[in-house]
Amino acid sequence: MATVEYTALAFVVSAALAVAGGAVGAGSEAIPAAVGAELRKAYCLVAGGDCLGRHGPRPCVVGSRLRSRQTTVAIAMVRLRDGRTVLREVLSDGRVRVTVAQGTGAGVAGELGIELGIGGRDVKAGVEVGGGADAGFERTFLAPDGPAADRLIARLDDDDAPVGGAVTGIVGFVRGRGAAAGEASRTVTFGARAQAEVGLRALGLGPRARAWRGMVTGIRLEHASGDRTLLLRLPREAGAELAAGVAGLDGAVTLSREAELTLARDGTPAELVVRVRGEARGEAELPGVHVQGGDLREAEARLDLADPVVRELAGRLAGGDLGAIRALAGRVAAGARVDVRHYTTRRDGSEKGAMAKAGVALGAEHATATETARLVSAHGREPGRGWSERLDCTMAS
Repeated sequence: MATVEYTALAFVVSAALAVAGGAVGAGSEAIPAAVGAELRKAYCLVAGGDCLGRHGPRPCVVGSRLRSRQTTVAIAMVRLRDGRTVLREVLSDGRVRVTVAQGTGAGVAGELGIELGIGGRDVKAGVEVGGGADAGFERTFLAPDGPAADRLIARLDDDDAPVGGAVTGIVGFVRGRGAAAGEASRTVTFGARAQAEVGLRALGLGPRARAWRGMVTGIRLEHASGDRTLLLRLPREAGAELAAGVAGLDGAVTLSREAELTLARDGTPAELVVRVRGEARGEAELPGVHVQGGDLREAEARLDLADPVVRELAGRLAGGDLGAIRALAGRVAAGARVDVRHYTTRRDGSEKGAMAKAGVALGAEHATATETARLVSAHGREPGRGWSERLDCTMAS
């Protein structure tokens, strides 16, 4: 059967299931979840992709809500920061992913200067000074449904330390403390190379820890698979060149770029992931696909590193060799699995407190924010094949 016939059949089946879902009740979450899970399998088979492996299509985020708070205290030139973020993401397979991130930091900021009288005129000279370090710790949980996710969030709100949670979390990560119940992964982020080296050595990476510390800003540990993911730091130009291989971002103003290198349990580079988020303006054109709607565009490329040549390039990149960027960008453009999603977003926030600044600062501020996103469209490209709509995602949104 031709691909177009498979796609048509999937659409008919999904439409029938959607009607059935409406008959059951508008508030039911079971039918959309079942639709998403089954259509994801159908989409993968139609596209001829890796349906069961790590590089196959993954559930989409069809809706999310993020709550954050941050407190900043300034005394003279010293700044102290502490914050907490809770992200609740509904996936197209019906599960809900909950990520709790805690961050803390300290720094110095101010202005040093001198004023002199020369020839009857006052001459001022000064220089701004600043510096510091930030660290973060986050845990991700997978809940079977919405009510379970809400109960989990309430429990974590009660159990987490009101301040300084990132510090205790990072210490536990380095010491290898076990995962909490239901925890799928944990991530630490670093503000200094020395911190990164300590974290890399804690994962048993040995001599590579020193070589990689200059390019690594964080580490994520997946409990089920044992995979370790290195969050990479790329200079602006290098990041732009690597992200240029990710299709689907024409017409979007780039907001962020991320690159990650996943190591298998034995330390072998297994997958390179590049993510780009952009502010969507107007319409987007993918090869053979016209996309419209939403104000946030996310593109994600996953490159399988089974090829020894590509694996070696990725290892060079993690070790700080930016010369591997161009070759990897070409591989991403030609052979990566790519997903492009559009969301409509909304943000509300408030700030309390006061901060007086006169060369140095004195005061405290507390900011809170809530951000929501809803999936509008989703498209995917299997390596070596064309683009298709991710019906498994859009029918579940």
